[in-house]
Amino acid sequence: MNSKAGERFVEEAFPIIMEEAIRKATDVNEKVCEWQPPEELKQLLDLDLREGGEAPQQILKRCKDVIKYSVKTGHPRFFNQLYAGMDHYSLVARFITEAINPSVYTFEVSPTFVMIEEVILKKMIEYVGWKEGGDGIFSPGGSVSNMYAVNLARYKHCPSIKDEGLSGMPRLVMFTSEECHYSIGKAAAFLGIGTKNVYVVPADERGKMIPEELEKQVQRAVKEGAVPFIVCATAGTTVLGAFDPLEKIADICQKHGLWFHVDASWGGGALMSNKHCHLLNGIQRADSVAWNPHKMLMAGLQCCAFLVKDKTGLFEKCHSSQASYLFQQDKFYDVSYDTGDKSIQCSRRADAFKFWLMWKAVGTRGLEDRVNRALALASYVLIVQGCIKPQKMRRDMDYPRRIAVVSAALNRSHSYSHTKLSTVCVHAVPSVVHSAVTDAVMTHMALHTILSGFFHSPSLVAVTMYLAEEIKKKEGFRLILEPEYANVCFWYIPPSLRNMPDGPEFWKKLHQLWAAYKQARRRPARLQGSLVHGVKKHFRSTVKQGKLTAFAVLVIEKEVAPVIKERMMKKGSVMVGYQPHRDKVNFFRQIIISPQVSREDMDFVLQEIEALGKDL
Repeated sequence: MNSKAGERFVEEAFPIIMEEAIRKATDVNEKVCEWQPPEELKQLLDLDLREGGEAPQQILKRCKDVIKYSVKTGHPRFFNQLYAGMDHYSLVARFITEAINPSVYTFEVSPTFVMIEEVILKKMIEYVGWKEGGDGIFSPGGSVSNMYAVNLARYKHCPSIKDEGLSGMPRLVMFTSEECHYSIGKAAAFLGIGTKNVYVVPADERGKMIPEELEKQVQRAVKEGAVPFIVCATAGTTVLGAFDPLEKIADICQKHGLWFHVDASWGGGALMSNKHCHLLNGIQRADSVAWNPHKMLMAGLQCCAFLVKDKTGLFEKCHSSQASYLFQQDKFYDVSYDTGDKSIQCSRRADAFKFWLMWKAVGTRGLEDRVNRALALASYVLIVQGCIKPQKMRRDMDYPRRIAVVSAALNRSHSYSHTKLSTVCVHAVPSVVHSAVTDAVMTHMALHTILSGFFHSPSLVAVTMYLAEEIKKKEGFRLILEPEYANVCFWYIPPSLRNMPDGPEFWKKLHQLWAAYKQARRRPARLQGSLVHGVKKHFRSTVKQGKLTAFAVLVIEKEVAPVIKERMMKKGSVMVGYQPHRDKVNFFRQIIISPQVSREDMDFVLQEIEALGKDL
């Protein structure tokens, strides 16, 4: 292909991208996905590669087909992962980097992107709270960032490992919560530490690491003759969105001389918000932090920073190989800008650029507003609903119920007293709202107008808690726990199974059954049938209500959430994730990020789940 023909192809491709991958892919009236089974998809896409090339028009059709059958993660009803929505500035940044095709290892070949990465890392370090500065690098994912943390911590504890390897090392052990990301265990396996040397610390009912249990685990490891070297805490767990108590964990790390790493890949976005940054109180005491702006801040996949407090060149000492064909020391410019030798990669994408361009476009206030839209003003809802006393409101109050919405309150038609409003406004909303509360009462409409102005769009008024409140009100839905972040977890119970006896004993038995079933399924295939049958028989013998048994069997044999998920995928109407968790059977986990999401979308999700599952 000559350059003119290539340019013409790009010009013809861009309208397709604009229409199919941007406009339609973010249109709530379009499908989230066009589901096809793997074998049919292979045929539809004609994946086979041939000797001869195809005409440009046929290639453009291929582009349209790939977009058509891909999941539209920018769609307002995509709630499946810890990323969603579309930031157009970040998207343009990706267009540019794909066109320029840079590799960020030396200033020589990537001058603009090296400088941009330096500025972004410095700014992120400021938000972490390291007043003396630090170091960092953009990595290809939070999993790799966590691996960086383990590797640097091990090197600092045992510098000789770089040259001598594992053979002369003591038994090193690391600590993390049972709610941690699975990449922590993978890092232990990949780096030769071994998954059996990852001591798993119990979490409380909200998914937070229990500091007292961490202390016990550290003491146990020392008594066993092992050498503790790192604690990996989590700020924003994958399933429940929980934040570990970082200050208390930092105290334990300081006491025992352990590297303190915080995986804030999901929760790091809260650092941008003055209202919600306290969720990560104590992160300034960490030795390293993983933070993914492509999640809550919507910088576009992938955009992942790994930050370290150390400024002594630990990165280079641990990873440098001093390749002479790249990192010559006699170059004509300041070679300190040749940052590639501190990475485990050689070629490295310019991921910082998309975050930088987006930040330039919307400003710090815009990023903060992006977080606040997802997580704002749950404290207000609780006061107007009478759930907490105004005198108990504090700026530093615990956040399990502060995170989200005024929307549930706005659905109610009564007036709100001046006393309640003025109390909450001091703590929860800007001064413009507080100063506007001058009458004896404020009507629903007036309050709606003020708060809608604050959020720029009435449909964006903190939908997270709105969804949680609707789940609690709606028959057939059961909230797992009050959301602490943007994770809303809930069960759906079909109509035919709602007249069963309810209460703690029912759920205890159901959880016991689920655990027994999972254990049976782990046995060899030839034994599974009898074991599963035995579990069912035992459960029937202990539960006399036939409908309860029917529900239990349904959970085992079909499972409500997977069946509904299959139906929603095939229909293409919405995407919500599900999973079992600890002693809980499969439940839905809805992640709310995109500012495009409205209360109407929340209503639609619940209505759609009910419509798709009412016959089960």
